[in-house]
Amino acid sequence: MAMREFRVWRWLGLLAALLLTACQTAPDRGEVGEPKENEEASPLWVITGLQAPEDLELLPNDRYLLLSQFGGLEGGPGSLVVLDRHTEQHRLLYPSRAPGPSEEGGGAGEWGDPDCPGEPGAALSPHGIHLLQRPDGRWQLLVVHHGGRESVEFFELLGSGEDYRLRWRGCAVAPEDSFLNDVVGLRDGQVLVTHMFSRRAAATAEGQAAALAGELGGWVWRWRAGQGFDILPGSHQVFPNGIQVDAEERHVYLNLYGASAVAKLELASGRVVRQARVPRPDNSSWAPDGRLLVASHVGSEVLDPACTRADSPWCPLGFQIVALDPETLHGEVIFRHQGAPMGAGTIAVQHGRRLYIGSFVGDRLLVVDLDAWQP
Repeated sequence: MAMREFRVWRWLGLLAALLLTACQTAPDRGEVGEPKENEEASPLWVITGLQAPEDLELLPNDRYLLLSQFGGLEGGPGSLVVLDRHTEQHRLLYPSRAPGPSEEGGGAGEWGDPDCPGEPGAALSPHGIHLLQRPDGRWQLLVVHHGGRESVEFFELLGSGEDYRLRWRGCAVAPEDSFLNDVVGLRDGQVLVTHMFSRRAAATAEGQAAALAGELGGWVWRWRAGQGFDILPGSHQVFPNGIQVDAEERHVYLNLYGASAVAKLELASGRVVRQARVPRPDNSSWAPDGRLLVASHVGSEVLDPACTRADSPWCPLGFQIVALDPETLHGEVIFRHQGAPMGAGTIAVQHGRRLYIGSFVGDRLLVVDLDAWQP
């Protein structure tokens, strides 16, 4: 067995146990596709030719999505790509040629820590991402990176439409033994990034047992320029996964995968304002109507070999998309699915009446027409 495949099996095996304990090319169409002429419309289809699009961001002009192509928890190679929703074609943004220091203004390492060891380049192994417009109008993309270092990478999104490109702007290397997952930025420059549990402890049999028993709690790292990392008050929880903040930046919404809950924290004090039960919540995004969309795992099929092999086209793990009222955390399931053509949904981004859903494994992105879908 190749080392990369062994590592994927090892880490996905750990995650499978956690699940049970908590109980560049034009795309090809998959098993379910858009209708041909005179055929009835299909409520869902897949865009293939991708690599584990674990997290998604809608870009400023709404036509394009930015995809984080997951390289695995052990830091295998991944990439950042842009997908045209109209043509369903994608192209590589990074690692690729980025504008040089003399282009577009500013220095390559001007964001992040001054002691950042340098650009990740081909070693990029992305996980969670977050896009934010900075006060000066520039667009900042934050990327959790596992390849060779556990860090948050800073990129600037440049251009528009077919000319979109990324320029690396710096990084912030996380404290030793961190095991990061998702990230969100604030307008004042702060960065919040979830730390699932101790990477070193979970690498041993005893540590895995402790993780399964809920004894390896995680938290949210807060990074501030000139101050580095500290722990966000109130964020010590069980397996923090996805993270979001509201538009006013008053509250943090933290997905607690190990506790099957979503917690609403007051950012200034760390006080947990509310908590809602959501089965194994992964990543979140904001819907056009202001609700928080949470991808939630509800099946046990992660033990299926299709969910543990790096070359699997899709995983049958059942999932649902839950829409939460950000004030009360009352919610409803707006989509649920199990089986073909894709499972293991990690993130849902809504545009109009369509959902675009990514996964931690496989070669595809699921598209759902909410008007045509029937539960």
